[in-house]
Amino acid sequence: MVSALLGLPVKLVPYDQWARWASTTAWDDGRVLAVASALTLLGLVLILIAAVPGRGRMVALRTGDPDLVVGLPRRALARALRARANEVDGVRDAGARMYGWHADVSVRTDLRDTAALGQRVRAAVEDELARLAPAHHVALHLRVHGPS
Repeated sequence: MVSALLGLPVKLVPYDQWARWASTTAWDDGRVLAVASALTLLGLVLILIAAVPGRGRMVALRTGDPDLVVGLPRRALARALRARANEVDGVRDAGARMYGWHADVSVRTDLRDTAALGQRVRAAVEDELARLAPAHHVALHLRVHGPS
């Protein structure tokens, strides 16, 4: 539009050809009905895409003020849980990922008693979740990998 106003139309769309075809073709022509049907279907698909919400990238966290909610990126929440798991004695390495409303925490250890370590890591990560206070319940899935 700007290029046309400046007198230098870009002409990406062959408007003259389309206008000639549209002015000489009847509305009940099969090609017109096919093009109109395809454009209608495309429009409905675009409306459906716009209406369906996507997965949010933020996790809502409660605050002391009931009228205030803070958003934290899912990756940042996973990093916080990973850091908290790494602080537990006996953990060699930890990783965490968020899948929807599920936190998947995985730890590696050199200890043989992985059950006791698993309980300590679960308690630490649940404590971190309680401290951050997500507005929606986050289910925790914990895996402890012992020495190979």
